[in-house]
Amino acid sequence: MRNGIIDNLEASIMWCGEETFKECLESVKSQTFKPAHIEIIKDVRPINESVNARHGKLKKKYSVKVDADMILDPKCFEVLYKKIVGLGDEYWAVSVMLDDPFIGKMGGVHIQRSEYIQDIVLPNIMGCDRYLVDLMKRKGFKHLELEEIFGIHKCDTDPETVFKRHLRMGQKHSRFKSVRHEDWIKNIGHK
Repeated sequence: MRNGIIDNLEASIMWCGEETFKECLESVKSQTFKPAHIEIIKDVRPINESVNARHGKLKKKYSVKVDADMILDPKCFEVLYKKIVGLGDEYWAVSVMLDDPFIGKMGGVHIQRSEYIQDIVLPNIMGCDRYLVDLMKRKGFKHLELEEIFGIHKCDTDPETVFKRHLRMGQKHSRFKSVRHEDWIKNIGHK
């Protein structure tokens, strides 16, 4: 590490017009463990194609995937990096939670071993992120999900946007049999 920069760490910010982009970018640049490279994946749709574009641009050993509506705590990358470096090669990813105004605690920020994912092309299906997790599990790799919150999910609170988002999440949870499905329903009910 030199000047707080981690030479083998990069970040990809997935941006499709979110107004929070500048705030997100600043939170990435303000990390205690700074990435040596930041890649902006801009206006690529559908979601699977943006992830595929990200995979094709990975250059460093470790990469963090950040959506443009995430505002990260300054120690987020440090926690992720230290954890994945300390784990064995059977771990392909480590993630931390975010605080969402509607959901509460939710999964969100992932650090991944780039060499494990850079050649994977995701199909255009609902829940392509969960498809990747399932694919890596079938390949024998592990994913560690930490319960600590290291940022906020600053989502659009327009009622139509919220409805569409939660309809899609409900469909994904049902399809992939999410362990958090009941927590999600309870949180929505309380909000």
